[in-house]
Amino acid sequence: MKIYYKSINNEANEWLAHELIVKGMKNSKPKLHLQTCGRGFFKLCYDEKTVFWAKQHCRYYGVALLKTFDYESILSPIRSSEVEKRKGLTKAEALESWSSYFMDDLKRNADELLYNGTWMMSAYVHDTKYNNYAQLHKNNIAHACIYGVEDALNETAFQQIDWFMGDEDSFVNLKKVDEYDGRLKWWRKKAREDVLPPVVLLPISGLQHYIVLDGHYRLKAAYDEGVNVDILLLQPTEKTVYSWDNERKRKSILKHIEHNNFGIEKTNNLLLQAYHNEDVYYDARSRVFGSTSEGMREVITYLHTLDSMDRMQSFFNGEWNEE
Repeated sequence: MKIYYKSINNEANEWLAHELIVKGMKNSKPKLHLQTCGRGFFKLCYDEKTVFWAKQHCRYYGVALLKTFDYESILSPIRSSEVEKRKGLTKAEALESWSSYFMDDLKRNADELLYNGTWMMSAYVHDTKYNNYAQLHKNNIAHACIYGVEDALNETAFQQIDWFMGDEDSFVNLKKVDEYDGRLKWWRKKAREDVLPPVVLLPISGLQHYIVLDGHYRLKAAYDEGVNVDILLLQPTEKTVYSWDNERKRKSILKHIEHNNFGIEKTNNLLLQAYHNEDVYYDARSRVFGSTSEGMREVITYLHTLDSMDRMQSFFNGEWNEE
C-alpha cells in the first residue's frame, strides 16, 4: 500500500488543498462505508454498526434520515499541544497546517476510511455577507459554498433533507454532544481564544449533504460561544486533467513582453498566461461497498426501540415532514 499527499497551490502560491493518493490497498472496504439496500434506500456503517439509514423520496424531493448516533470519530483526539503549536498563525496558515495534521492522521489509520483513488482536503471559512461557508481561496477543487451549521446541532434521530426547497450542501451530525462533558468546556475556552481547530466534513452524494466526520464538540463549542468554526472538507474525487497546445500563444506573449516594459506585476501575470496549458478538475465521488437485504428489517427494529412504529411508512416514503 502506498499513500502520499502534496499541497495544491494557485498561481499566487496560495494554498488551496491537499491532494492525497491511495494505491494498492488490499482491503477494499474501509470501516466507515456506505451500503445500498435497494430503491433509493441506503445506510452508512462503521464495521457492523449502522450509523444512519437514508431513504430518498420516489420523486427525488429529498431524503428521510434515521440516525442511531452510534458513532465515534475515526480521527484521533486532538492534543492540547497541537492547538498550542498553531497559536499566532494566520487563518490561512492554520488551516493549511490543520489539513496536513488530519492528512497524516488519515494515513496512519487508512483502514478507517480510505480506499484506492484520489482524495482532497480543502478549506472553508465563514462568509458574513451571505451567512454561509465559502472557499478560503476560490478554486475549482470543491463545492463553492456550504450551509446549515444549525442542522448539525439537531439531536433528533429523524432528520429531513428537502432537496425541493434547495436544502443542499448542508451538515448532518452523527453523534450527540453531552453538555456536561469536559471536552465541551475545554473547546469553548479555545473558541474564546480564537484557536479552535476546524471541523472535518465528508460529502455523501446520496444525501447531497455533508456528514460531520470529526469535530462535533468543536462545532457545539463555537455555536455556544457565538463564533464561527472553520471547515476542512475531505472528499474522494475523480481527477480530470485538461491540457492544450499553448505554443503559438506562448510565443506571442513572450514577444510582446520583450518589446514592452510592463513592470514586474504585469510581466509575471503575462508569463503565467504564457505557460498555462493545463486545467485540473476534481469531482466528488462517493463509493458504495456492497448491498444488503436486511435494511428494512433493521429500520423496523430500530423504530420499535424508539417507540416510533407510526413513523415507518413516512420513512419508506422518504419524507418525515409529512408528520
